Amino acid sequence: MGNDSPNDEVENVEVQVVVLRNTPQDEAAFETACLNLLAQARRELNYHATRIHAMILEHGAVHATRRLLDEPKIHDGFVNMMLRNRPDLTLEALVLHDEWVDLFTEGQRLTARERLLG
Repeated sequence: MGNDSPNDEVENVEVQVVVLRNTPQDEAAFETACLNLLAQARRELNYHATRIHAMILEHGAVHATRRLLDEPKIHDGFVNMMLRNRPDLTLEALVLHDEWVDLFTEGQRLTARERLLG
């Protein structure tokens, strides 16, 4: 075993802690904003984001959006809005609004920004 203490093994481990300071009210407001965004896309472009809507209903808007941002593959809703020249109707654009900064990690916000910049 040697003279190594348990602390020697842990000494070189780097831990990153991410604290998201969101409240249930923030999550509810974000969900309302997401549903309004989907309704606007339906009203203005006759686009029905059925997969995203189902994910929001099943997991909540924050969790669903985090999942979409964490996937390496860009989701169809984003592609459709970009093809229609409407980046303003993407969840990625919504995530970048200052009021939602505490709901998403900097990495997720960076992903949203990179997708929008293409």
